[in-house]
Amino acid sequence: MSRFLHIGFLIPKSPIAPKTGGEWYNFHLVKGLKERGHAVELLSVEEYLAKGKEASAAGIEEQLRSRKDGFDVLLVDTWLYRFMDQTKPLEKVKGRVVSFHQLCYWESMRSPLARWKERWRMAKALKGVRHHIGVSKTVLALDGVSRGRCAVVYPGCDLNVPTVEVKGKHAGELRVVSVGNYTSRKGHHKLIEALGGWNRTQRAGLKLRIIGNREFDPLYVKKLEEQVESLGLKDQVLLDGWKSREEVQGILLESDAFAFASEGEGFGMVMAEALLHGLPVVVSPLRVFKELLGNNQCGWADGRYGYWLNKLKGTEEAEYNDLRKNASMLGRKLAQPWDVVLDQFEGILKDWRN
Repeated sequence: MSRFLHIGFLIPKSPIAPKTGGEWYNFHLVKGLKERGHAVELLSVEEYLAKGKEASAAGIEEQLRSRKDGFDVLLVDTWLYRFMDQTKPLEKVKGRVVSFHQLCYWESMRSPLARWKERWRMAKALKGVRHHIGVSKTVLALDGVSRGRCAVVYPGCDLNVPTVEVKGKHAGELRVVSVGNYTSRKGHHKLIEALGGWNRTQRAGLKLRIIGNREFDPLYVKKLEEQVESLGLKDQVLLDGWKSREEVQGILLESDAFAFASEGEGFGMVMAEALLHGLPVVVSPLRVFKELLGNNQCGWADGRYGYWLNKLKGTEEAEYNDLRKNASMLGRKLAQPWDVVLDQFEGILKDWRN
């Protein structure tokens, strides 16, 4: 069995606590490795980030030096490179360094110069790191990984795989769900804006339910409430709060479609889970969504939320049922149980070790 040292933010002690997809991923990864007999120690960087760039690097370097004989594999969340320069401390690590590529923020940056600077910083920080695991090909490409060994392991799904029975939606109705923290980066305002352009006939029978942590950004929640009010969508849009995993699964089973206008994702497990439950998806034109959907006829990733939702609302039952079947089949490929994911993860590390 291997000894892992995981550099990251504080990993929650329960699956209820994670506030972001990255924390959720870290929780299940560490939990799974420990259950399989591996020794995993977490080195939290939260206390160092508040001290500034130089102090952060020095603090991490000291921590790694004190543990130089205490681990076989160093796991590093690459998005930490956005906060601190870890090049020097990583150069002093003699063991195997594996970088995790989970999120890509710079795809949503409107300035080409800003995107170039981020990728330049990442390339500099990753100098000397020869092993990379990404949650999608898109993330590895956007992070500019061009050397060393690379592998893609999709995140695991902790929802029970439902037995999706094809159900026809009610004629002229469409129950749409979107799941994501209340922050502008998740793009909830874009969905509301799209529906604001519909006339009364189109709005009839439409229900959009947005689920997320309302405390993440209270000011953004207030803006959304004002937007709903000004567009006259109070009867169509529900700004719902945080739900348990079981409640989310129940809502997915009751819905007819999934919409998501996020401006940046590494994988987008919420879309994979929606597909798993047989929901056609209408999502933002992110590269990762296009990668995952491929040519599968179960969703659209071009940002035309209003157009496709309106089309779905008027879709005949036979065509709609075909969309559900295709969505369910793709979802089962993307949203694998964590045991399967950990098997892949361990297999990759074993192969690299040899």
